[in-house]
Amino acid sequence: MAWWRAQVASRAGHVAYSAIGLQVVQTGNPASKAKLIGATEIAVASLAELAMMAVAVVASDASHFGALAALSATAVAAATGMYCRWLANPSGSDELRRIFPSQKLEGKLKMPRPGET
Repeated sequence: MAWWRAQVASRAGHVAYSAIGLQVVQTGNPASKAKLIGATEIAVASLAELAMMAVAVVASDASHFGALAALSATAVAAATGMYCRWLANPSGSDELRRIFPSQKLEGKLKMPRPGET
């Protein structure tokens, strides 16, 4: 029974993470860029799936476990570094100002409270 509860909690965590991520994307970006952002997200996800399939084919033997673990740790470390870099300066980026020149970026990444517009 505890195993089942852990799996339900894990799935609930994944659903909550996806919902929050979607809300951040929707509220932090102008509606005029929605199609571009959605298409880019799908393209990057498809590229990641292709890379995962290629790794699964190349490293299907159990003797490659150490290399796969190192690859996974490297990917997690790189993602953590990128996230921390973004946290250090989320809205002051020149790149964001170049992509969304007419948008006021300050405060756009904050989640609205219930009842706020």
